[in-house]
Amino acid sequence: MAAIVQHCADDSELARRAAAGDRGTFRVLVESHSAQVYRIALGLVRDHHDAEEVVQETFLRAFRGMQRFRGDASFSSWLYRIAVNAGHDLGRKRRRRQPEQSMETPVAWPEPVTDHPDDDPERWASSRLLRAEIDRAVLGLTERERIIFVLRHDAGLKIGEIADVLGKAEGTVKNLLFRAVRKLRRSLNDHLENLEVPS
Repeated sequence: MAAIVQHCADDSELARRAAAGDRGTFRVLVESHSAQVYRIALGLVRDHHDAEEVVQETFLRAFRGMQRFRGDASFSSWLYRIAVNAGHDLGRKRRRRQPEQSMETPVAWPEPVTDHPDDDPERWASSRLLRAEIDRAVLGLTERERIIFVLRHDAGLKIGEIADVLGKAEGTVKNLLFRAVRKLRRSLNDHLENLEVPS
């Protein structure tokens, strides 16, 4: 707990210095949070290349808006809110450009390093199918449900942290998360009945 408090304090000090024009401290913030922002982005857009675009846009918006950071919330909450908005904007732009694309189109996850078809073709194919079904199920959630599910399960944020990021009451976050998990279980159970899951 002490380490977390110290990390937040360090972020706040770095954010104040970055807001004052210190680009070096902003680079430190980028290095500290880029992995978590990527996890959030990938969870939201379900595509490696789109996630990288969201990460770039997130830090660009953060850099441009540093002077508006007042410290009312933690820097991480402020930054992750920007990431959520950037992911939402990219998804909306993609939908406008490709209105014919349906939820049935498999998303493009990066190829796993150790799960190659030359090693075990059947296992690799099953893994790809399972991943595609999970992606379809997540994309089938409402936007609010998907955001909260991603922040909790992909980014590992606690309920209180998610509430801070989204500016919602903890009870609302819990209810939406429960609804999201229930929908995913129902959807995946329907799909997995006909899908051989690799052991």
